[in-house]
Amino acid sequence: MIHEVEHELEEYEQCTGREVQKSERSEGLTGFTLSLVNALCRLMRYLKESEMQLREKEVIRQQHEEMLNEHRELIDALTAEILLVREENTTIQNKLQQYMTVTDEQLISLTQAFKDLPLVEPRRERSPNHSGIASNGPVNGQGVCMHV
Repeated sequence: MIHEVEHELEEYEQCTGREVQKSERSEGLTGFTLSLVNALCRLMRYLKESEMQLREKEVIRQQHEEMLNEHRELIDALTAEILLVREENTTIQNKLQQYMTVTDEQLISLTQAFKDLPLVEPRRERSPNHSGIASNGPVNGQGVCMHV
């Protein structure tokens, strides 16, 4: 029976990458007791190692879970910020569109108003002795002032 336990321990050590410890085979009750105590000590050592590894993994899992929760909170905050910026962008685009429409209407009205104004040509005197000032008196002898 103790040989089966020792064999199982050796297989476990191989599977887990541990150094396989060959047990000393002694006959008699003292040898059996020694083998049994040795097997129990190995089992307890492996159990403690496994328990420590399990605790370390649990700590790491908890740290990852906390980090995941923090990342989720950040993602939620960023999503809310993106939605707010989108809404502000839409509002600004609408205001810009309204401004462009009003500006286009004003430009069209202004252009039309300029087209409706009577055409006025610049006044120039043909005489070289005048310095660009139109005369008030009759020029063509008929009492009508002609400006060109």
